[in-house]
Amino acid sequence: MKENTHRIDEKLDRINDMVNQTALDTELHHETL
Repeated sequence: MKENTHRIDEKLDRINDMVNQTALDTELHHETL
């Protein structure tokens, strides 16, 4: 069970990174407008 939780945590971390990257890209895009 612990191994499973660890894998889910890694997936969540990856999703968080993608969301953060998208938010950054959006912010930068708005800056240039």
